[in-house]
Amino acid sequence: MLKKSKKVRKLKITFIIIIIIGLLIAIDFQIRPLVKSIAASQAQIISTKAISDAVQQELSRADIDYSDLVNIQKGDDGNISAISTNIQKANILKSSITLAIESKISHTKPKTVGIPLGTLTGIELFTGRGPNVKMKISLPSSTITDFKSEFCAAGINQTKHQIYINVHTNVYALIPGYPTNTTVDTDIMVAETIIVGNVPNVYASSSQNSGSVADFAQLDK
Repeated sequence: MLKKSKKVRKLKITFIIIIIIGLLIAIDFQIRPLVKSIAASQAQIISTKAISDAVQQELSRADIDYSDLVNIQKGDDGNISAISTNIQKANILKSSITLAIESKISHTKPKTVGIPLGTLTGIELFTGRGPNVKMKISLPSSTITDFKSEFCAAGINQTKHQIYINVHTNVYALIPGYPTNTTVDTDIMVAETIIVGNVPNVYASSSQNSGSVADFAQLDK
């Protein structure tokens, strides 16, 4: 009888353990998508601010303006014959901005996010209710930057030329047990000017040192 009692007790304990494990798996299955969604959203907010701050700080440090990046050439008749960018300076600026962004994000302190316990249940009635479950988000990332150019009419015989730095960042939000990744795409204007006169249909990027020329952007008229 004693052996049988012990065997029954062991079966009960095993059964309880199986139920607990099953419940934990079910809870994890329920909350994992929600936690990842919140983590991705927070990562985007944090990294977008870090990107903006890094670009503005780098532009201020480099003291770059439109004339540093773009050359406007006129013919003998006074009309604009070519608009080109100095690819060497542009690449230097792009490289420095990329490094500044990655440094800024990597030095961003882990952010503690509080998620209401009721929200984690996934039940709408309980959303936003209950004590907060604290989670820390850290943000390793990789960044790709490139320039883009836009032309638009700004008045009679006037064209606004704006140069943007396009930042594409893959951000990895690391929450213990819930790693996720998201992307941040943002355009930040680095220079602009108003061009008076007819503007050629093709805007090219060129290196004054090498003399190479490549299509950069098409003018929208």
